Amino acid sequence: MAGESAGFTAATTFSVRMIMDDLSLMRSQNPCMGHAREGKPN
Repeated sequence: MAGESAGFTAATTFSVRMIMDDLSLMRSQNPCMGHAREGKPN
């Protein structure tokens, strides 16, 4: 049970970090360029 919640927390934190990274990329670059998603290591 503890392992499941720990994994879920890690996944949630990872998702939040990805969203924050996208927001920072959009803020630092011009979103109209459309290259923010390409140089991203998935």
